[in-house]
Amino acid sequence: ITPGYLNNPEANAEAFVGDGWFNSGDLGFIWNQRLILTGREKEMIVVNGANYYCFELEQVAAGVDGVVPTFVAATGVSLDQGTNSDALVLFYVAEQDAADSTALERRIIARVTESFSVVARYVIAVDKEAFYKTTSGKIQRGQFKKLFESDFYAEQVADFDERHGHTQQGIDTVFALQQQRAPLAGDKVPEANRLTLEQLRNNPQTLQQALDHGHALIELGQYSFQQDGAATLYRLTQVLAELTALLRPLSAAGSDTAVGYGIALWLQSDDKAALSLVQPLVETLRQETGLQQLACVLTPGDLLPVQPVPGSIVWQESDHQEQLRLLNVPQSPIPNEVISRRGVYLITGGLGGLAEPLCAYLVEARKATVLLSGRTPLSQDPRRQSRFNQLTARYGSGVHYLCLSEWSSAAIQSALEPVLNGLGDKPLDGVFHLAGTMAMAPLTEVSPAHWDSVLDAKVQGGQALADYLGEYWPRSILVQYGSVNGYFGGQAAAAYSAAAALQSAITDAVNARSSVRSWCLNWSVWQGAGMARAFSSAELQMARNKGFLPLSIEQDSVLIPRLLQLAPANYFIGLDPGNAEIQKQCNPWPRSKEIIQFFVNASTTSRPEQLRTVVQSVQPALMAHAHTPQFQVQMLADGFEYDSQGRVRLDLLQQQLAQSEAQGEAPANKIEQDLAAIWSDVLGRPVADVSRSFFEYGGHSINATQVVSAINNKLGLPITVANLFQYPTIRELAQVAVAGNSEATLSLTLKDCIARGDDYSLDAINPATESATKLVFLPTALGLPSAYGQMAASLSSYQMLAVTVPATDVSCTDLDVMASRLINLLERESLIGQQTVLIGWSMAGVLGYEVLAQLAAADKPLPRLVMLDSGFADGLHEITFDESFQRLMFAVEVGLTIDRYADFNQLQDDNTKLQWLKQYLETIGIEVSEEMLVEWWQAYYKRLKSLLTYQQSAELVNADIHLFKAALHSHGRDDLGWNDNNNRIKWTLIQADHQGIVKQPETFQRIRELLA
Repeated sequence: ITPGYLNNPEANAEAFVGDGWFNSGDLGFIWNQRLILTGREKEMIVVNGANYYCFELEQVAAGVDGVVPTFVAATGVSLDQGTNSDALVLFYVAEQDAADSTALERRIIARVTESFSVVARYVIAVDKEAFYKTTSGKIQRGQFKKLFESDFYAEQVADFDERHGHTQQGIDTVFALQQQRAPLAGDKVPEANRLTLEQLRNNPQTLQQALDHGHALIELGQYSFQQDGAATLYRLTQVLAELTALLRPLSAAGSDTAVGYGIALWLQSDDKAALSLVQPLVETLRQETGLQQLACVLTPGDLLPVQPVPGSIVWQESDHQEQLRLLNVPQSPIPNEVISRRGVYLITGGLGGLAEPLCAYLVEARKATVLLSGRTPLSQDPRRQSRFNQLTARYGSGVHYLCLSEWSSAAIQSALEPVLNGLGDKPLDGVFHLAGTMAMAPLTEVSPAHWDSVLDAKVQGGQALADYLGEYWPRSILVQYGSVNGYFGGQAAAAYSAAAALQSAITDAVNARSSVRSWCLNWSVWQGAGMARAFSSAELQMARNKGFLPLSIEQDSVLIPRLLQLAPANYFIGLDPGNAEIQKQCNPWPRSKEIIQFFVNASTTSRPEQLRTVVQSVQPALMAHAHTPQFQVQMLADGFEYDSQGRVRLDLLQQQLAQSEAQGEAPANKIEQDLAAIWSDVLGRPVADVSRSFFEYGGHSINATQVVSAINNKLGLPITVANLFQYPTIRELAQVAVAGNSEATLSLTLKDCIARGDDYSLDAINPATESATKLVFLPTALGLPSAYGQMAASLSSYQMLAVTVPATDVSCTDLDVMASRLINLLERESLIGQQTVLIGWSMAGVLGYEVLAQLAAADKPLPRLVMLDSGFADGLHEITFDESFQRLMFAVEVGLTIDRYADFNQLQDDNTKLQWLKQYLETIGIEVSEEMLVEWWQAYYKRLKSLLTYQQSAELVNADIHLFKAALHSHGRDDLGWNDNNNRIKWTLIQADHQGIVKQPETFQRIRELLA
């Protein structure tokens, strides 16, 4: 037909495919023995595994008002985002009168997304003269693609990103849930305001009668979620469906009841964990009835509740209440690869669009083998067979398919065992559970069949996988893909929301009860993929309005390795921190306090205080639904000032109030003055009022850690983060500090420990205290016992001693040498035997083990030993051997706070890091010379090296050893090197990370229980 393309060898090589065949580039299919042509291969692009014809995309985009017809080009480009999928880029020419290019481009994106369920990554405006067409008018898409990938349009791309903001940028904000606690104030709901569902069902007027008395509490009965949470949630769903019909008429009432003011639901439950399961269903009820201020209260047993604040969902006990709030989680600054290199991972729902970038990451970045599972054999589904064929063509033996037709541990084992055997009996390193079903139905239409179909894969599948991993692969990981609906609920999404909440409950249970590590990643909404493939542009916009940022597969799927650096738990990804609805969910109770100010003209009275008393006794009548506010009376000695029309100058009253608040209660003693100075330094604002809360001054969980660190280091006061949250004012905190400090006369602050750190010493912490049991705190890799300050304050009823070794002496760093010198100190003070408990964190725990080993070899009595997250050699993550990581750990142990990790890590060389660290230590009250810091680091490094080469000589048969393992420590093997079968070491799991376990109140409590 043709000898080839003229002077175009590349085109010839591509077109002539061998054996006389010529690839014409046409696409088509055979139907009824006829060839039907559908288009050209070069006119089709592949995005997230789906095929799209360029001319169809262009036709839809050209139909948007403001776009010049026939001047739109669609092309697929490689953005190198860690996936093998192209991204859609549209080029267009705008009409001359199209003023707002940003709005026009958003309309183009929305129209294309709505029509084809694919989201354009970039929409680039070009001049008509620069729009590439042939002389016959054919669009030169290849020219646009070539220029884009050569960065010809880099300026336009940057401009697009800037104008479209976070809508088109990768998501980088992660939230977790926390239970916020507050005191419970108010009277129990009287009987006249309580009604049962039966009463409401028989006579709907009883609701209005209760509201006439102020508010209504609807009793829904007892719900136990511990045995079968799914069945109990379904029963609650049916009750809420009935309530929907009974409450919906209120939404048209045209009064406060139209949004649910004064109406609350009451459930009794056996566990406050029920709060997280009930929350999304109540949120769904609000959205479907329009009663946005409808409240819900859960109590244990028959405890009568206090009427909850409108719009709240709370757990109440006799003296306090708790509610769920979102907590912004900082990115982990410590690199950590949870995914094993060359491991084996199962992806359920592995042939869906969301699995492709995950599969690419596992195979390409981690060299893993991926097992993709589905519910039916591939032979029964040609579409999925074709999809799998594409993956095997790309990854070869790196991917396998297996059929999981039943969700049970036995069925999963039966399906996986032969596959793993075929891979050379490799272990299964983890599961990514992506399988799920999205089906919509309002509460009133949730049938058993609908409920079961939605919960089948997500809940039954998740539980079966958790059981299987716990039984067969206890060192594996389980990563579940959930949804933000598990917290926020969703209109016509009751079952789906319940399924997501139950997935989170599975993750919590796995982390609490097994050695499997589990994450539940609750995503917002994926654009054009997954369960949101059929979402219209209007639905995506509604999601944005609620604070759910649409996620991009090309960009946001690469978050997986970052998310798995966080501690195993439940996380929410894709929430807009700037959205008012999301901010409302983050606000703690202290910020929602209602304060009513009374201004009183006291210029005409000689007895202002009596007038204040009269005003305070006459409180205004509150609306029935209102929570109890705080009343404050401002006495104005000079009276009011009025404007020209005789009205009180409210602006001046506001100024006086601001001045009054700024003054507040001044510090009354030196401790309060010192605390105020620290708060001012950390919070970056003047702190003059010792009665104001830390949170009112802008405090949060991150700078709380900084404040506590500064208090410990500068003042030597035994304050913990828990103290700060429990006693959030300077006045309260000072009282706690004075009470705690009186118990311990020997300071364990780093500054004071450095002063003693020039020789081997055993010092009494609280010499005035006598107890049969003596606690001895062992030196950490720093050579000092400074890590135990908060623990010593908590255990002050026991006689305590602290061991120090020469911190900067590089000749005294081997564990066996240190242990031998330590034994001499213990024997000198008659501290050998069961009456002594050695406590060692990290390396110090291994030092304690070596002490026991040497005493056992000499046939001497053994003290007891408590090791706090102590591991050695094979038990530690490979990153522990990295010198940059060791530098960071040294900095952390001498006082570097988490918010400065990144500043430290980005410094180029060791000398620069040590100089920076010296200056940083000065800011927290620790002054050391640069020479001392160098020597200290060298000694620390040698002690660490001794730890990393330490080996057990033999099991200590008669030793009483307890290992408290940090459940959130991701840099240590499950057994930390002590051997899974060494049952002579008693294990306790503490919900803390490696640094936090030595400051965790749960640790202190467990030690008390051990000593009792």
